[in-house]
Amino acid sequence: MFMKKVELWILSLMMKDLFHQKGQAGYLVENLLNYVIQESMIKLPCLKKLRGNGGLKAYLGTLDAREVEKMIENGDEKAKLIYEAMAYQVAKGIGELSTVVEGNVDLIILTGGIAYSKMITSWIKKRVEYIAPVEIMPGENEMESLAYGILRVLRGEEKAREYIE
Repeated sequence: MFMKKVELWILSLMMKDLFHQKGQAGYLVENLLNYVIQESMIKLPCLKKLRGNGGLKAYLGTLDAREVEKMIENGDEKAKLIYEAMAYQVAKGIGELSTVVEGNVDLIILTGGIAYSKMITSWIKKRVEYIAPVEIMPGENEMESLAYGILRVLRGEEKAREYIE
């Protein structure tokens, strides 16, 4: 019974992160999960549910934005609703972040693999371009980011962290 209540609580906290393309729950949820479950045997299966199986995959069965756009082109209203909701969530997050810098935003950059999608970037841009100019830089730069992260650790600028799946 306790686990059901915890699962419902976690799911309700995750609601704003569910539209992440790769379905990764936010750090708040993962930290909550770590706190509630500690190091019990339940942790790994729960983390697997939170990472990689939410978002577009949970709703539409795919992580591929091209497939989602084909669904939309073929008249799938659910796919369109989910994809638009994802764009809405991203735009809302940009708006939230703009408040903490008191609106002093020089440029909004949309990046990552999803930025190849003209459909989703146009929906996001329409909602946020009043804040600052929007630049679209498609592509995933994970390897470069990892290299810079390692460099920061080697220079002593930050501590190495361990991520366990």
